[in-house]
Amino acid sequence: MKYNLSYLLYKVNNRFNPFKYIVRKLYYMLHKDYKDEHSKEVYDELLVKFPRAKKLFFPHIMHPTEINKKSNKQGNKYIFLFYKIFIDTLLQNKDLFMNNIDRIDIIWSEKNLRHCKSEKKLIIEHGWLPRSSYQISSLGANFRSHISSQPFGKFTNLIGGKREVIRKINKLIKSNTYSLKNINDIPNQFIVVPLQTGNDLNLLHSGTQFRKYYGKSNSTKKFGQALIDFIEHFNLPYPVIFTQHPADSFQGNYEVNHKNLFITNNSKLKTIDLIRLRNRCKGVISVNSNVIHEAICYNIPCCVMGRLLWHENTSSPFISDIENFIKNLNKKPLDSSYIIEYIAKLLSYQWYISDFQNPHIILEILKNNDNIVPIQIRRKYSYIPY
Repeated sequence: MKYNLSYLLYKVNNRFNPFKYIVRKLYYMLHKDYKDEHSKEVYDELLVKFPRAKKLFFPHIMHPTEINKKSNKQGNKYIFLFYKIFIDTLLQNKDLFMNNIDRIDIIWSEKNLRHCKSEKKLIIEHGWLPRSSYQISSLGANFRSHISSQPFGKFTNLIGGKREVIRKINKLIKSNTYSLKNINDIPNQFIVVPLQTGNDLNLLHSGTQFRKYYGKSNSTKKFGQALIDFIEHFNLPYPVIFTQHPADSFQGNYEVNHKNLFITNNSKLKTIDLIRLRNRCKGVISVNSNVIHEAICYNIPCCVMGRLLWHENTSSPFISDIENFIKNLNKKPLDSSYIIEYIAKLLSYQWYISDFQNPHIILEILKNNDNIVPIQIRRKYSYIPY
């Protein structure tokens, strides 16, 4: 069977394997050559620039000193795959793009916007369900994206109806199935509160009291402790498990009430493991973490205090205050047509790595991204990823 290097990376990189170092070095060499050989050609002939790509991702993602950073591992693989596949498709189909696009900058994350020089730009970020998908917008990510302003009401039908939305949700759940370990020391029933980082733009634009911590010194620690104190102020009916964000570098102790539990990012037990214990996890409370999207797929009640993928003038699909959340813990989110419509909206607007292998889809993205819906573009070119 023939394998490409991207597949080998995916399979080998996170496992103990005697050939692991060889694969790393091979990728390091490949991306050094790839960068030197193709970057000028992409920039000068195709009018498509990738600011910071050389600095951040060639060969940052595969460098032996970087690959084991826990907060970089999984996310950086998908960043790498985006750049690799997108640029390869551009280079292999130069004639299609040469006279059909304007000069444009493509950047990963709003935090790098200052490096964009072209008037036209596209911002790429991780998607939602699953996180290995992608979101693309000229305006920003998540709440700042053009997607958030798209009105509810059409997406369930666009997917194929409620039954089809549920089918896709169940498929996502099955794809995350594996044996759970290290669950003996947690309460029999609990509520999960995932902490976020203090430099997350989701926090800055959350519209909550916690936005004041964004960008401050030790912001992640201060924000995390403030959120813990705020949650513990309420008389919740179940113990609370606070989970540290994977990118939180704080190695000290957060102060948590003795009846509750704090799980560090060094633990083998991850937030998604707790979510998957759907009969024991009674709810999730968050400012605006993507964990919420995973929780509703498992039909777990959620409280979202900040904004996610809806416009500020649109009512939230979620309960936003904790007291009301406590009163409605027995209500399942997937019984709500509004929640189903929200999930359908996410599924409709996600891009997949396979999309970037199709030059006609890339052309649609480069010319008119904010006015197209990914699921419709796939159907236009007779391609459905799952």
